[in-house]
Amino acid sequence: MSLFSPIICVAICDNSSRYLFAKTFGTAANDETFLTTFSKSVLSRTKKTANDGNCIYADDMMVVYRNIGSIFVVVAADIDTGNELSLSTFVEKMGNALRNLDPEGQALNRTTITSHLGQIAIMIDESVQPVANGGGMITLANPPNLAEGFASIGEGSAGTMIASGLNIAKGIGRALLR
Repeated sequence: MSLFSPIICVAICDNSSRYLFAKTFGTAANDETFLTTFSKSVLSRTKKTANDGNCIYADDMMVVYRNIGSIFVVVAADIDTGNELSLSTFVEKMGNALRNLDPEGQALNRTTITSHLGQIAIMIDESVQPVANGGGMITLANPPNLAEGFASIGEGSAGTMIASGLNIAKGIGRALLR
């Protein structure tokens, strides 16, 4: 895996406005190096904060995923307590945040939510493990109209996905803070 492998970011917040973050995990030896490098080279320019090596979060409720193909496998945790959340809880909170932007959005599972940020396709794949048991996977589309800013990082789709993710994170974060 190359150092700048694709990642994408979205922003979520629970009902009490506490921030959540996602921890990446995997077997790649350079995961921590990648995220530390990424945080210093990119997030510092957008006033983001990196902490704990393999965790990135920010005051605009950014959540970071490491890409495995087109699938994003995450473990989410409450930023205040550090307690991990089940994926079903994480998805519920993400859905609530996105629906705040688009009150007429459709159901989260296996559908597309439309907001002023463009199309964000979210799919929960329970073939690996039922979401109720903390399993499953989330797939997010790459809205092309958001691919701006940091597209020079990585190669090809990697840079585009990073750019899209950062813009999604900032846009949703601002909307939630209104």
